[in-house]
Amino acid sequence: MRSVIHFILVLIVASCANLGVMKQSVSAEVSKVTKKISSVFSSKDDLNLDYSKSYYNFYKKYFTGRERARFQRHMSNAYIYEPVVREIFKDYGLPEDLFFVGLIESGFNTTIRSRAGAVGHWQFMKGTAKLYGLKVDKYSDERWNIYKSTEAAAKYFQDLYNIFGSWELALCAYNSGEYRVINAIRRGNTRNYRKLVSKRLLPKETIMYVPKLVAARELYNNYGKYNLRFKKRSRFPKSQSIDMRKNFDALKLARQLGVTYSQLRYLNPDLRMRHIRVNRRRPYEVFIPQNGVKNISQVQNAYSATSHRRIVSSNSSSNYYRVRRGDNLTEIARKFGTSIYKIKKDNRLKSSNIIIGQRLRVPNNSSKTYVVRRGDNLTKIAEKFGITIRQLKNYNALNNTKIYPSQRLSIPI
Repeated sequence: MRSVIHFILVLIVASCANLGVMKQSVSAEVSKVTKKISSVFSSKDDLNLDYSKSYYNFYKKYFTGRERARFQRHMSNAYIYEPVVREIFKDYGLPEDLFFVGLIESGFNTTIRSRAGAVGHWQFMKGTAKLYGLKVDKYSDERWNIYKSTEAAAKYFQDLYNIFGSWELALCAYNSGEYRVINAIRRGNTRNYRKLVSKRLLPKETIMYVPKLVAARELYNNYGKYNLRFKKRSRFPKSQSIDMRKNFDALKLARQLGVTYSQLRYLNPDLRMRHIRVNRRRPYEVFIPQNGVKNISQVQNAYSATSHRRIVSSNSSSNYYRVRRGDNLTEIARKFGTSIYKIKKDNRLKSSNIIIGQRLRVPNNSSKTYVVRRGDNLTKIAEKFGITIRQLKNYNALNNTKIYPSQRLSIPI
C-alpha cells in the first residue's frame, strides 16, 4: 500500500515540471512533499477549509429548500452513527468533522448504492475497499459495516492528506479520484486549491464538494437556527467484537451467544450469507452487543476466536495500541506502565494470546495531553516534561520520531 502512495507522490512531483522544479531531483522533491505531511489532528474544529462562499450559500439554500425533507432524513441517519465515526477518526488522529463526508456521500443510508457501484456509508468502490483492507466477496461486504468501513475511510483520508498536503485537495481527491486532482495540478501549474477552482480545472461537482461539506456541517450543527427537524434516534449500540478463525453459521452463532439473529445482523450488516467462510490467515471480525452476551468463552473455544472491546466512550481514560509482530502482553504492559491483569480485564481477554493487528485498550493510569506545536520535536517535548524520548515514543506507540502540528501526545506524569 505504501508503495502505491510513494508512486503517487512521484507522479505529483513529475507533474511539477511546468512549475520549474525540475532542477531538483525527484527524490529531493518527494522529500519536500513528505515534509508537508500532517495527517494527525484531533479536535473536531481542526477541519478549517477554504471555500467559495457563493457555492456554500447555494448548498445551504438547497438543503433547506428543495432537498429539505431528504436532508432531514440524512441528519437522522447521521445522528445514529456520529459517536462511532467521530471516535474512530479521533483514534486515527484525524479531524472528527470528516464525519460530514459520510453525510454528503451517503446520508448514512444503510442500503445506498451508486450507479457506478459505490457502496456503503463512505461510498467505496470495490477496488478501493479491497485496497484498504475490506473484504468484498459473495459471503460478506465490509463496506456496509460502520466500524470496518470507517477505519478504511480513516486510512484513505490519511493517505490523501499525505499526498496533497491540504484537506481541500484531499477532499477533492476523495470525490473525483487522486489522478484527476494530480492532472489538474499539472495543467494548472499550481497546488493551490482556490486557484484550481478559479481556473475550473476540476469537475464542477468536485469544485462544489468542499463548500457542500461545510454547508452540511453548518446546518447539522445549527439545525434549530435553520428550522430543520430530525429524529434523534437511538445511537448505534456500543459493541465488543470477536475474531472468528473458523467458518461459522451466523444464526447458530447468535444462538450460542444468547442474542437474536436480528441483533447480530444489525451489528454486522456486512454479512451477506448465513454461512461465512473464513480465511485462516485473516480472522473475521464479528460485532456483538457490549453487554448481555453469554457463552463467549465457549464460542472462543469452538471457533478459536479472540474477543475484545472495539469502541469505548470518547471520554475514556485509555490509550489504544495495535499489536505488532513480536509483541506480547508483558512488553505492552511495560510500555504503558500498567499490568497484564488490567490489560486483560479492559479487553476481556481470557488468555494472554494476542495477534498482529489487534487493537488493545490500554489503561492510561496517569498522564496528561500535550498538543504538538509548530517547531516541536520529541527531544524538546521530552526535556520539557522531564522524560526520555523512548518513554514518549513507547507511551504513544510511535514507530519513529516524526510528529506533526496539532498531534496530541500522552505525557506520563
